[in-house]
Order: sequence, then C-alpha cells, then structure tokens
Amino acid sequence: MTSDPNAPPRIIVHSPAHARAALAAAREAGRRVILQSPPRCALIQGAAWFHTLIEAARAQEPGADALPVLDCGDAPGLALAALRDGAEAVRLEVTGSARTAVADIADQLGARLDEGPAAPVLDLLDAREPSEACRRFLSSGLEV
Repeated sequence: MTSDPNAPPRIIVHSPAHARAALAAAREAGRRVILQSPPRCALIQGAAWFHTLIEAARAQEPGADALPVLDCGDAPGLALAALRDGAEAVRLEVTGSARTAVADIADQLGARLDEGPAAPVLDLLDAREPSEACRRFLSSGLEV
C-alpha cells in the first residue's frame, strides 16, 4: 500500500503502558493516531482485552485523539463479534465475500474495516522506552 501523507500514524500497542504512552504522545503532539492491536489479537488476547486496554488508556489521556483497530487475523466471525460489541475498527486478513460482508456490517454499525497502514507504523513490542519512541515517531513521521 502506498503511503498517504494525510493518514494518521499507526502505533501497535502490546500493553496498557504502550497504549498510555501512545496516547500521551499523540495528545502532546496534537495529532490523531491509530492504535492497532498486535497481530491476531482477537484470537489470542481477545477483543475484550483490547477494548479494556484502550478504555483505560483513554481515561488517563482524555485529550488524545485515537482510532483503535483490533486485528482479527483471518477470523471474520471474531471481527463480527467485536463489531457487535462496539469495536470502532477491525483488521481482517480475508478476501472475497467474507471481507465484503464484514465491511458492510461495519459500515452499518458506524465502524470501519481497516485497510492497513497508509502511513508509517511504529511497533512498540521491543521499545525499551515506549514514551520516548512514540514522541520521536510522531515528531519525525518516520519509522523508528
């Protein structure tokens, strides 16, 4: 996918500390960000885990503007369940009629099917200082 200069930067968060760091940096920078779950999060940690992580971080950083995206891997059923339970956006690695159906239902619910990174991505998995990594990433606009 080509980079879209207007797309919000995407930060992959693996823990509550990562989510808080990303939201704090976004608030400080005055930028909207996409907070993406780890790959296949709906299958491994569960949609409720990611939802709780995001809500707790939002409570601590109420001025931050972020779109949470739950990665559902290749499981359209989990994507539909997450949407039904209020997910704002889901990622799904399927094609064809299953993808079309999930996209249609997401649209009906006021949510979205995420098409993937159109901007640089920061994965905080191995970040020793997540807050600093997020600040650098958002100020540079480049991968770190």
